[in-house]
Amino acid sequence: MTADTDTPALMALDEFLAYTGLNRNALHQWERRYGLLPAERNAAGRRFYTLEQAERFRKLKLCSDAGHRISQVVALPEEALDQLVREERPVQSFRELIDAARLLDHERVAGLLRIRLRSQGTRRWLLETVIPLLRQVGALWSEAQLPIAGEHVISLGVKQVLVQCLHDTEVTGGATVAVVTTLDGEQHEFGALAAALLARLEGVMAHYLGPSLPVREIAAAASRLKASHVMVGSLTLPGETASALVGDLRALLPADVTLVVGGSAARNGTRSGNLIPILDLEALPEIFQKAGHRRQHQPERG
Repeated sequence: MTADTDTPALMALDEFLAYTGLNRNALHQWERRYGLLPAERNAAGRRFYTLEQAERFRKLKLCSDAGHRISQVVALPEEALDQLVREERPVQSFRELIDAARLLDHERVAGLLRIRLRSQGTRRWLLETVIPLLRQVGALWSEAQLPIAGEHVISLGVKQVLVQCLHDTEVTGGATVAVVTTLDGEQHEFGALAAALLARLEGVMAHYLGPSLPVREIAAAASRLKASHVMVGSLTLPGETASALVGDLRALLPADVTLVVGGSAARNGTRSGNLIPILDLEALPEIFQKAGHRRQHQPERG
């Protein structure tokens, strides 16, 4: 640090980056997007920061690592930011996974995911590891703190373990039958995979059909499998497009088949007797219970 008797001590850029954990690319992005500028620049253009700035940037970095978008937290007052950091400290346990992804170490990512699965059991692993981890990875990628290849390594590892869990979760005969997929044009499938796994943990015979199916294919599959429930999701489709596809699908399904929608379609959806929008996967068990399905005990991996 530099210091004199009249001004606060200042950090040079390298010291500031080491203190906050930021890299140069992320710092420059934050400066451009959010006006987070250094306290001083000298004649040579070198940046200098106060300790107060460094501490605030460190907290913002912690929130970013925990999955919060900087645009949503950058203007928080200090007390609110401190509270958020305290709440999100447990999520820092994802650091090993993120570090392995940055090294493109797929085997380590998959191994760490399986260790968590054994420790938490399937349901907790899904709700407390998979969903918040993917949210955090998306935020890191959007802030240029995780390369696209690293995001792909995490996604591949999560998908492999999710699919294995789905196959390993057996459901006995006579169970409620559900068809699970994403709307036509929606390639993001983690929400649908998670919904299928949660349904199986409830004793529902959930058939996951992969992503991006045309509505006529979804309706035909539901008929062929004698499904009482169809679950579809969308993440990136515009709300109007998703809502239109949901309307088309609802018209193709028999009246006694319940259509459950998540994602962008759910945000604009209105619940009716046979169309149920959900914004939280934990609402799925209640849907099946209200439909008269009785949960059969399903052993969880752990």
